[in-house]
Amino acid sequence: MMQFAFIFLFGGLGACLRFLTSKIVFGILNLSWPATAIVNLVGCLLIFLLHEKINLGQYNGPFRFGLIGALTTFSTFAYELVTLSKDGRYSEAIIVFFLNIFGGILIGIWILR
Repeated sequence: MMQFAFIFLFGGLGACLRFLTSKIVFGILNLSWPATAIVNLVGCLLIFLLHEKINLGQYNGPFRFGLIGALTTFSTFAYELVTLSKDGRYSEAIIVFFLNIFGGILIGIWILR
């Protein structure tokens, strides 16, 4: 039961960090997709660091399922790709796609090298 409490707390922290990142980035750039890319890339960085440097393996409890799970968001990423495409902003949609997907993969390769 204690683990659920920690996941709840870290999940709340991740959600708050996600919200603050969105507010700050939108305030600076007046765009929402860069914030999604930032939190997804930071999430990739954190999950690979947890795996490699801290050596917690596949199961990282509250950090992985709480903090990182609430911080990152695939659903927002997918929504932004669809809305950018519907608005005819194809080059921006391609940048968002490659930044989120390949940026995360490159972070993993860099950390696990």
